[in-house]
Amino acid sequence: MKKIVKKWVKSCQECQKRSHLQQKEEAKISVTSTLFERVSMDAVHIKEGIWKYLVVSRDEFSGLPETVELTRLTEKSVTEWIRRYGAPKEVIVDGGAEFGKEIQEAVKRA
Repeated sequence: MKKIVKKWVKSCQECQKRSHLQQKEEAKISVTSTLFERVSMDAVHIKEGIWKYLVVSRDEFSGLPETVELTRLTEKSVTEWIRRYGAPKEVIVDGGAEFGKEIQEAVKRA
């Protein structure tokens, strides 16, 4: 029983906040060395107007942000936009439904 309680307390966020013996996670630092090696992307659904989506990307090396308005969020529309710079080695998305697996794979192949 003692082992079970100890394990539960270690995994409980509220318990960790109150404890003087907090479990700490190591920070994972990942540095890029070239432009467009790693790109973060997200899409926002626009409810009014002719554009239905606003796609935002940011190059992790330079910090360069860029946006594009799209009427449809498809593999083709996203990859045509990305192709101007070449395919990034890594694309970071938040896991939302906007960027399904097909679009993520298409961006990597762009």
